[in-house]
Amino acid sequence: MAIEEFSAPIPGESLTEEPGKWSWDKPPRFPKFEDALDTTMERMFSPKSVSKVLTMLDAGVDAESISRVVLFSGFMEGQYTPDVAVLMGQNVYEAVVTIGTIGGIKNLKLENKPSNKDDIDFAQEMANLKFTNDIKERPIKEIATKSKEQTMGLMAKPEVKEEEIV
Repeated sequence: MAIEEFSAPIPGESLTEEPGKWSWDKPPRFPKFEDALDTTMERMFSPKSVSKVLTMLDAGVDAESISRVVLFSGFMEGQYTPDVAVLMGQNVYEAVVTIGTIGGIKNLKLENKPSNKDDIDFAQEMANLKFTNDIKERPIKEIATKSKEQTMGLMAKPEVKEEEIV
């Protein structure tokens, strides 16, 4: 999938939109840390949420990732501000670990990082394979043209061809 260089929003574009369009543009539902934490814990320890968290932990998803999703979802819904989400991070993480421990998850993963060298090697191999497949799909002329263009720096003196001198 090609990324267009100029498809990003222009600076200040968000200031021209109607205020309050997004949930995070409005005041949060729970501006106080204590209220936000109490509500989040009530939601997390509901039977339906506990079942979902246990299913994810049993499938091998780490507690850190689950807690980040919970916090980000609350922010996206307009429940609290990002700074309150950061303050709640440790508590939500501990709640996920508690649910996993009490739920009897045997191989409870805590952190979102590769556990050994094999995981890192696998990720590197997959990145190399993707790069190789991308190169195979591009025409040779395009690759040669791009590599020629990339050898010249931004401030380099342009090459003058003999045909252009006449």
